[in-house]
Amino acid sequence: MWLSILQYRFLRKQKRPSMRRAHAPYARERRALFAIGLAIVALSGLYMYFITASVMNVVLRKELEMERVEVHSRLSALEEEYLIKIAAVDRAHAEALGLVPLAQKRFVTVSDIAEKPLVVRSEE
Repeated sequence: MWLSILQYRFLRKQKRPSMRRAHAPYARERRALFAIGLAIVALSGLYMYFITASVMNVVLRKELEMERVEVHSRLSALEEEYLIKIAAVDRAHAEALGLVPLAQKRFVTVSDIAEKPLVVRSEE
């Protein structure tokens, strides 16, 4: 039996469901799978970010600790140098430099910044 071209096209359309209808029941599943995949990628990115941030914090803390030790070392060296130099200064050395004792002593007191910043007072 011979079919015309129009009849063949008509039967072909009826026998084969359209692609939209064939995949329609799985549309929700595809969306859900896409959402789950997207969530996994986002959570993996967050996980890597937080691990990297933790490692960076540890490295920076160690660097700051080393810097703190260096600063304390330098401070100790300066204190030692100060103590050696201050031990060398006495009344005879000061007089040799031309310094004389003061008749009246004046002191400066640093108070709260909101009030008067400096207060000059004399010893009586």
